Amino acid sequence: MPTIPIPLDTIRNRHSRFERMIHRRNLRELVAGGAAALVLLVVGTLRLMQAQQPAAVLSALGFWVLALGILGAVGYLFRRARKDRRDLALPGRTHLALRLGRERDALRRVWLTYVAPMLPGFVLIYLGQWLQAPESRGATLWAAGITAAVLLGVIVLNLLAARAIARELRELEREG
Repeated sequence: MPTIPIPLDTIRNRHSRFERMIHRRNLRELVAGGAAALVLLVVGTLRLMQAQQPAAVLSALGFWVLALGILGAVGYLFRRARKDRRDLALPGRTHLALRLGRERDALRRVWLTYVAPMLPGFVLIYLGQWLQAPESRGATLWAAGITAAVLLGVIVLNLLAARAIARELRELEREG
């Protein structure tokens, strides 16, 4: 069956729409991540200044480690968001396919590049709470469970987005 080439304007429109969506998402993530890291650093500092036992110090340090994890994830996002100038020399359809493929792969790895850097901070915070207040261990477990559910939700949503991009890539291949 012969294929009909995709008009260049169609490719440009798809690429432009995709780039705007990614740019807006990245900007929201950068602002939110920076704000969250700042708040966590302040909270960690205040808690450290008030800490009177090792478990409280552990929890306070957890806020700093979590802030560093968020900054690491945001830094990775920022580095990834920079344009690859080599792609600009490629034909439009090939450029779009490469860009979509990179975004799909990044979304598939979100557990490693986005969630994993935050885990040590959460572990320290909840471990410190667990050791500091044995009478509140049930509440600590609930909080840790909710945090785990949210992080799992982030992973699932990103995998679903990766699946949608993979469908778009297959459609682009069929069209071209």
